[in-house]
Formats: sequence, C-alpha cells, structure tokens
Amino acid sequence: MSDRQERDYLKALLGRLKEEREHLAVQAELGKMEARDEWRKVEDKWNVLESMARNLEHETREAFEEMAEEVSEIYDHLRRRRKD
Repeated sequence: MSDRQERDYLKALLGRLKEEREHLAVQAELGKMEARDEWRKVEDKWNVLESMARNLEHETREAFEEMAEEVSEIYDHLRRRRKD
C-alpha cells in the first residue's frame, strides 16, 4: 500500500469513528451517569487518536489502528448499553 493509500485508509477510519462519536455524544448526554463517565474516558482516547491522525507521517499504522480499535470497542459497548 502506498503512503497516500495508507493515509487515505487511516483518515477514512477516523471519519467513521468521528460519525459514530457524534451520534453517541448525543446519547451520552441523554443517558445515565454511568454512560457519561464512560463517555469522558473514551473522549480522552479520542483526543489521542485525533492527535495521531494529525501526525500520520510520524505514527505507525499499527499504533493508530490499535487506538482506533479501543475507541470503537468502547463505542460499541456504549451503544449496546443504550439499547438495554
């Protein structure tokens, strides 16, 4: 995969997570205190992920994907809790 393709892939991954984040942010505001506490924790990870995205040339794909996976798993957990 070329450097350009690599950056495009990682930016697309970040974009998908951003959409999910925006949707869950509204739900967290309306949700229980527990969800809000969990939301604050995932926001810290999101900020790290955004920082990594701004510095893609210096970040490894593996590190970026690992952090993206952590964020995605927490989003999935929050979504499942919201449905309960």
